[in-house]
Amino acid sequence: MPLFVTFDTKNAEAELVERVRNAWLNCHASMPHVAVAISESNHATEVSEVSSMTYSMLLSEADAQEWLQDTFSVVRDQSAADLQHALCQKPLATRGRRSKLYLVTAPKADPSNVSHYAPLWHSSHVIIDAFSRQQVFDQLFRRIVASPSGKLSINSLDYSNVFDRLPVPIASAYEAQLKPTEEQQQQRLKEILAGS
Repeated sequence: MPLFVTFDTKNAEAELVERVRNAWLNCHASMPHVAVAISESNHATEVSEVSSMTYSMLLSEADAQEWLQDTFSVVRDQSAADLQHALCQKPLATRGRRSKLYLVTAPKADPSNVSHYAPLWHSSHVIIDAFSRQQVFDQLFRRIVASPSGKLSINSLDYSNVFDRLPVPIASAYEAQLKPTEEQQQQRLKEILAGS
């Protein structure tokens, strides 16, 4: 579900784009769920095959550039509301259905106010809920404000304890609490697939 928040700034557009880009790159390490890739299960295959989530740390500047090219765009030709509407009509276009951040710039977002911008976050419902949406925007804006000028290096990303910040799949929480047997898990998967 794509979601956007508007804000005003006195920063030049080029500086703002750089700050938002740096903040988004920083989110790769600080909020790894925005960088999780989702693989779809094939319901025609074995019942035990379910969707999985994969997270890869950025190990080089080339990795960072590739991730940013896939998950960050500046939009100058339509409003945030129009972009949101268009994105609601189609699935995520990123590899692995990863989240994508769009920065909608002033002219189309609000022609009467050239300092008006809107970051729009498009993500899968699999990795977010109402609380995490607020959390992502809160952290994103904090990082935009604190972001230094210039291109951010991956050497400044803090991957310490990143695995503790990864999303816990619902199945893992279920298994930890109820401790189902293998037979119970297989039966539940069959019931779920029969209902879909």
